[in-house]
Amino acid sequence: MLGSANSDDACFGTGQAAEPSLDVVAAVPAAIPAPAGAMWSRRDPGPAASCDDGGQICVGIATRGRPQLLGAIVDLVRQQTLPPTRLIIACTSPADVAPLAAAADLHIVEGPPGLARQRNAILDRLPQGTEFVAFLDDDFVPHRDWLRSVVEAFRADPALACVTGNV
Repeated sequence: MLGSANSDDACFGTGQAAEPSLDVVAAVPAAIPAPAGAMWSRRDPGPAASCDDGGQICVGIATRGRPQLLGAIVDLVRQQTLPPTRLIIACTSPADVAPLAAAADLHIVEGPPGLARQRNAILDRLPQGTEFVAFLDDDFVPHRDWLRSVVEAFRADPALACVTGNV
């Protein structure tokens, strides 16, 4: 399951995080199977459960040239009321992640620039058992409940395939 956030959700420059708001951009009925040869498959999420039942949440951030801002955003992601189990940062040089200290929840991947290329590098490094993936822009200021709101939306509606912020 994939979620994406856009920096337009943040009250950027005000120091205030935007209230969580989700727009459903795609819903896949459970009866529709993945096409032959598809690189994805629909997982049965099982019965609805609380957000705190141990499902792994990974936040991926592609970044380039904003090390100070990235450090602040990573701190805010770690302060979520439902924090991710893993943060994967895709950067283009060590300078991009200079303010980040090594941590058990942090994995840094260095490679060529390009949002699609960097997000694919993040997907390639998801830990086994990851249930939710949230891609954030490196300037997205999340509300403290943003991840919880996303997970609750997916758990409440098994047909939900993707969410995004206001674009």
